[in-house]
Amino acid sequence: MLAPALVAFRRSYPEVAISVHDEGSDKIERSILEGTTDFGLSTPLNNFPDLDYTPVLADPFGAVYPKDHPLARHKGKLTWADLRHHEYVGLTKDTGIGALIYRFPELRLDDQGSEYDHASSTTSLYALLKLGSRITVLPSLAAHTGQMTEFEFRELHEPRIEREICLITRHLRSFSPTTRRILEILMKTIREMDSIYGARILNSEDGLKPSRRNAVSEKEPRSLPPQEHPGVRRHTLG
Repeated sequence: MLAPALVAFRRSYPEVAISVHDEGSDKIERSILEGTTDFGLSTPLNNFPDLDYTPVLADPFGAVYPKDHPLARHKGKLTWADLRHHEYVGLTKDTGIGALIYRFPELRLDDQGSEYDHASSTTSLYALLKLGSRITVLPSLAAHTGQMTEFEFRELHEPRIEREICLITRHLRSFSPTTRRILEILMKTIREMDSIYGARILNSEDGLKPSRRNAVSEKEPRSLPPQEHPGVRRHTLG
């Protein structure tokens, strides 16, 4: 979602230099808290009281597997229970999805408590999936990005779970005109993503008036942590 917004911004403001970093939710929140990052896109993880979390987008979780995997022949809706007897590759607990598996035992994908391989990022997750015959779980937008598009994605049910992506900012922090313009373009891009890969818009405003949201919704469809999202560092004038 960030790429088209940056293209639009660069077209209008070619003289402004920006720095973009892909980090986990914890690092994004802490960098905003410390003032080294202006804002980030992520799911609330630490729910720091000095940060504002404005829900902007939600996308459903689904199974990701090689195109020739037995799950590709599964008929009907795919459920979390259908995954339990397949070789699962998980993300580590310091990522949102890894934390999800540990927080909700009913969604455990390890077969009868056995150990399974872990990856600390989608890059290493991709490498493990390339070994063949393995599966993982990702939110829809993450599964349709970069190298992960080589694999099949099927939305999971019983329960249907969504990742909630928030615009995260420091409470009461004032933005420069340039940063505000980046945010306006970003929010416009996000609004245009409604219904792409099952995503839905949670906030139709410009995102510059954050809500004091410090909890993740547990209502159906349930909103749970993601793994990695881009944090946008403070811009510098070129």
